[in-house]
Amino acid sequence: MTRANPTSSVSAPTPLDWRDLIASARRSIAGQPPASRAANHRAVSTAYYSAFDALCESNALALVPKVTDQAGADAWVRVYRGSSHGQAVRNLKRHLAALSSDGKHFATALEALYDTRIRADYNPGSVFNQQAAESYLTQAEEAIKKLVQLPLSERVVIAYHHPVARPLMARATSASANVLMPPSASAPNPAKASSIAGRPHPARVLESQARVGELERS
Repeated sequence: MTRANPTSSVSAPTPLDWRDLIASARRSIAGQPPASRAANHRAVSTAYYSAFDALCESNALALVPKVTDQAGADAWVRVYRGSSHGQAVRNLKRHLAALSSDGKHFATALEALYDTRIRADYNPGSVFNQQAAESYLTQAEEAIKKLVQLPLSERVVIAYHHPVARPLMARATSASANVLMPPSASAPNPAKASSIAGRPHPARVLESQARVGELERS
């Protein structure tokens, strides 16, 4: 995924890199003496947050692929910040049938990592050792790699279910930001296609790009 347009006067924001989050968590539990329970639990949480942050960035890059001005940068941040944790998991699960095997892998992993993060953060009876923490970091890493390698068309399908996506498009009234608009096209598997507000899945979007702007600030 490309983060910024080098020809733009304004670039897309650059959130924390998921690779750095995972590497930092691994360093925190590596070596001797064995990591503390707190460090292990924090690493489990980071495994989930790295996957969630990667999803948020994927959504923003899919819907706002070109940032050329402040309105575009604001739109990018709106999409990036628009998901809540449980909502992101539910949206992926609800539209699982429209995803490829790699997309399904990420969706399933995100749900598992989310549930585990809740236990690590809020269940005082849960205990995660160093081996368990490392396994969740590896699970997150493998899932994110599948997400970022999905074709743009599938990442737009995922992002279009984002709660900010349709309001963002509806508020676009001029030509100040580049946002991918979903066409009326069939999903990769028509038998599994579901409707989005009365229209089919936006599966073939690579050629469908519109200029939009005047975005309502939140």
